[in-house]
Amino acid sequence: MEFKQCFGFVKKSEIINASDKDYTITVLDGLQNILPQGVGSDLQNSTSNLVDAYKRSELQVESGLGIFALSAL
Repeated sequence: MEFKQCFGFVKKSEIINASDKDYTITVLDGLQNILPQGVGSDLQNSTSNLVDAYKRSELQVESGLGIFALSAL
């Protein structure tokens, strides 16, 4: 068995149709409003518009690492 090193959120889901009927479904899944390190609830509550304006997220494809930060650039 081979293990892949993972960081952060890892989610696995399975949908099982236990009936005799065929169904077409659409699944929407994800995370919202992930806050960068150092942004506590007090800062988010008092200056949420500024925090939202300066939030940046990116994916480092090579490592699969997601980066959530505040940036003024």
